[in-house]
Amino acid sequence: MKGVILASGLARRMGGIPKGLIRVGGREILYRNVHLLRNRGIGDFIIVANRWNEKAYREFMEKHFSGSIRWEIVLNDAPHRENGYSLHLVQPYVDGPFALTMADHVYSAGFISRAFELYRGTPAAVVDRNPLYIDIQEATKVKCRGNRVAAVGKGLEEYDGADTGLFFLNTDVFRITESLLMQEVIPLAKVMEEYHPECLEVSAEVWMDVDTPQEIRKATWLLIRDATKGKGDGWISRHINRPISHLITYATVEHLTPNAASLISFIGGIIAAATAVFHPPAGAVLYQIHSILDGVDGEIARVRLMESRAGGWMDSILDRVVDFLFLLALSLHLKPSAHTMLWVMAAVFGTLMVSYVSERFRGAYCRDPYGIIPPLSWIPGKRDERIFLIMILVLAGRVAETFIAVALLGILKALWNFLHMFRWSLSQDSVRRKP
Repeated sequence: MKGVILASGLARRMGGIPKGLIRVGGREILYRNVHLLRNRGIGDFIIVANRWNEKAYREFMEKHFSGSIRWEIVLNDAPHRENGYSLHLVQPYVDGPFALTMADHVYSAGFISRAFELYRGTPAAVVDRNPLYIDIQEATKVKCRGNRVAAVGKGLEEYDGADTGLFFLNTDVFRITESLLMQEVIPLAKVMEEYHPECLEVSAEVWMDVDTPQEIRKATWLLIRDATKGKGDGWISRHINRPISHLITYATVEHLTPNAASLISFIGGIIAAATAVFHPPAGAVLYQIHSILDGVDGEIARVRLMESRAGGWMDSILDRVVDFLFLLALSLHLKPSAHTMLWVMAAVFGTLMVSYVSERFRGAYCRDPYGIIPPLSWIPGKRDERIFLIMILVLAGRVAETFIAVALLGILKALWNFLHMFRWSLSQDSVRRKP
């Protein structure tokens, strides 16, 4: 399958900046679409440009994708004839099924994944029957009949959903474009009305077309919120940390790389530990701030499409270092007795084991245990929850009790997780042994 991206619009509302090169969430829209489609196995792209933006698109593709994929730019000398004509121009370059999208449409990774999962090889228009992130009155609407596209247009009074700008087509669509060539303007909507592809529903995922600066900001915010969907966060992260880290990510996503955000969070954690030696309440507050900042690097990585195993591995190591140093610093301030020192060691042990049990599961099965074993989330004890508990107890002047609480919570959580992961592992081994 090939990928076709229509990018021959004149972008008058964006001051002439080629729409595909508009940055949303720290990445150009064209980069997003190529990257997400490449992740679904597409390695050959055709980009339809015009004479004014062809050079900019060519330079961009050479800079970012030279050698990693095959690509070609097709020139549309008559962009006023609209996207149906642009589609017709790719006929010599495709010889089978292809995915079609627009240079001004932004999609989340979840949207693209869901569309490809539902695609069954027949021509299809991806339709959102319950659009959550766009104004349906301003959107291009689709009327389906017998689960096939019957009508497309912004002015439809009866409709079944919104046109998302993503299509799975075959070469027989060019019979339709050929029949419309005598018309001066060939809207893509007209092509689809006569082609009657399947209505393929993808709802509750982030997508929108971007035509104004306001829509750029909205799309960036939606991608940031979507970046944490289904991540298995603890209660504190979901309700306290993430709302704040989202704002920080929104303000910095154009300027910070994920590794830079990780380094800032790590330095903040070291400062929190150093402060805790002399002033535990201030150190505990800084530790909680570090916990909030710790979510920013992952959000930036997902929004900017810069996720890497190296980055995730490094972040996990740095978190363990900060946790150990903070508990050590807190114990130095406390100057514990031999009895209290046992609780200090138990707290460190529990803290490290919660993370170690989960990380070893990921290493063994290459899956997030919180995503496949629901009982893991039934009791608290994840890192965000432990850090918040530490802050509350230290601010209350209960430094010694902090180690007891963290020790009990950490060991209980590690044991709970281990038992459920072990049960899951045995069930998987049993399935594999069956003839």
